[in-house]
Amino acid sequence: MTAVARAPPLGRPRFAGKRRRASKIAVLAALVFVVGSPAIAGAGASASVWSDDIFRGASLSDGRPVATLDLSYDYPTGAYVGGSATGVLTAHSGPRWLSIQGYAGYAPRLSADLTADVGVTYAQYTEYYAGRSEATYGEAYVGLTSRRVSSHLYYSPRYFGARRQTLYAELDGAVQPKPNWRLTWRLGVLTPLGGASHPLLDWRLGLSREVGGFDLQLALSGAQHERGAYDRARVPRGTALVVGVTRGF
Repeated sequence: MTAVARAPPLGRPRFAGKRRRASKIAVLAALVFVVGSPAIAGAGASASVWSDDIFRGASLSDGRPVATLDLSYDYPTGAYVGGSATGVLTAHSGPRWLSIQGYAGYAPRLSADLTADVGVTYAQYTEYYAGRSEATYGEAYVGLTSRRVSSHLYYSPRYFGARRQTLYAELDGAVQPKPNWRLTWRLGVLTPLGGASHPLLDWRLGLSREVGGFDLQLALSGAQHERGAYDRARVPRGTALVVGVTRGF
């Protein structure tokens, strides 16, 4: 069996004016440092390309392909930090920034097969988010992770910049049916706090194959959403099929 990873990064930090441009430069500099220093203990980096940016059943890139650079660092104490930068390919103006994100957490081992997980994440999406306008939000999360399954609960005071508090419960897992093959699954429930909104369900099934250091991926996702659940984001109709490739360094 393949170990289930800790909570994935969910957001990008918000900056304005010169601070926003400086944040992008800092992320790129850190990526160059990590990629160029593979011997650093606990450091990791990867580059990914996807046909769409699907998050909890919603397309955040308005159906456009995206490329992402990720970096992370795990401390011996169980603490970890990370960040990523994502670009989107537009039809008329070429590649543009879509989002920047950062996260930090702590994952102490409780037993040989169980790890706790607690952390925070913060996100900024540019005007290319869903082809419309900017969105900013943060979340705090807690969870438990084992070799086969992990569960997390996320809280956001302003989900995707909207004036609503939310809870998001997530259950996911992974199996390795044969060498170099991996099956993943995820089920989530978004619950707006207050108001008359109902819980919103989403799911994702994935299949990946490792070939020559590259991870080739295929994912099928779906969601039950109501208008405004993702603020101004457009959501896919029915199910969405995306393909991607990831290379770790």
